[in-house]
Amino acid sequence: MKINKIAVAFLSLCMFGLGAAAAIEVNEPELRSVGRTVEFTNYTGPHSVIETADAITEIGRGLGRQVARNVNTSGTFGLNGKYAVIHAVDPSTKEKLDADIILINPNATVDHIRNLRRIIAGYLTAAYGYSNADATTVATFVTVYNAVYRGNLDVYKSKYKDVVTRNLNAANCGLSTTWSEWPGKSQIIIPLYDLNGGLSTVDTSVISDKNVVDNLRDQDDMGIDDRKKLVDIKEREAEDASEKAEAAAKAAEAERQKLAQQQQDANKAQ
Repeated sequence: MKINKIAVAFLSLCMFGLGAAAAIEVNEPELRSVGRTVEFTNYTGPHSVIETADAITEIGRGLGRQVARNVNTSGTFGLNGKYAVIHAVDPSTKEKLDADIILINPNATVDHIRNLRRIIAGYLTAAYGYSNADATTVATFVTVYNAVYRGNLDVYKSKYKDVVTRNLNAANCGLSTTWSEWPGKSQIIIPLYDLNGGLSTVDTSVISDKNVVDNLRDQDDMGIDDRKKLVDIKEREAEDASEKAEAAAKAAEAERQKLAQQQQDANKAQ
């Protein structure tokens, strides 16, 4: 029955969500992992222009509002500005992932990872409706994910659709850990799971894979606060999935009853 299929799909989604959350569950006494740590190098000299945090976030919001007009259609926005986004989606295939690719153009002036994350967070709030807090958490993981896989085109090709990877190159894919290498040399990939999925729009399992989490664990604070926040997002994703599955089951039952009544009416008319 259709209802049983919905229930099975929901249980599978919940198991997936819980498994992904468990992968980043925080155990505060854990030992630091051994391996390369992503450490971003920021500009520390004087600035001729100092922008407010809100003005920086608005850069991302501006790009996000353009994408939000039609999230199901590919497009490129902002190429003539300092920052751009390639919204690379292909609804015709469900294999692999869609993605947004944020470009830092050669004339861009962002020079601190905190401000780059503000731009990404602003983008997520305007394009997909994330809250400021959730967008900030996701933006943090997006930057670490892109730094971990900087220049590893094969990794991106294994996960993303052709509509995404044809816009990438081995020299620039991902994000350098050095601010001076960002302008004109960055292709920041945001994996998209469900274009209309609210909290599930960005694939949080991809941006929090083992290599990303290992790098966060190797930071001085072990990334505990950020990891806790992402666990919270994943738990709310599972709750949303439960509500959607329940609504789908009710709609399926209503349709079944409607069809049964129509069949009865047709039989009486004969």
